[in-house]
Amino acid sequence: DGIRDYKVTGVQTCALPIYGLVFAADHRGTMHCIDLATGKRQWIHDMMCMIWGSPLLVDGHVLIGTEDGKLLLFKASRTESKPVREYDVKDYAAVYATPVIANDHLILVDRANLTKVKLKPDRK
Repeated sequence: DGIRDYKVTGVQTCALPIYGLVFAADHRGTMHCIDLATGKRQWIHDMMCMIWGSPLLVDGHVLIGTEDGKLLLFKASRTESKPVREYDVKDYAAVYATPVIANDHLILVDRANLTKVKLKPDRK
């Protein structure tokens, strides 16, 4: 049928299907972007650190956390394989679960703590 399935091994989290693409991270630290219709790889990005949480969709971007305390933000695109932003959160936590955004706060979970970080400064 001409369709080649792309096999991603070592995935321990949920994949994120959005915009006709699937974003998945393996535990070795590689983010994969796969075409949902064809199963063909669009790009990969080595984050150089283990991944324990699932990717999260945030305003047309894919957010993923790493064990070494980084959050990487990728454009949800089939052509852009480099993060558009990288945040260092190691002062708060190694990221061992999917980040959560609620009420202008980022919630991170490491092995022992749940940490809430304010995303926007208070307006006076």
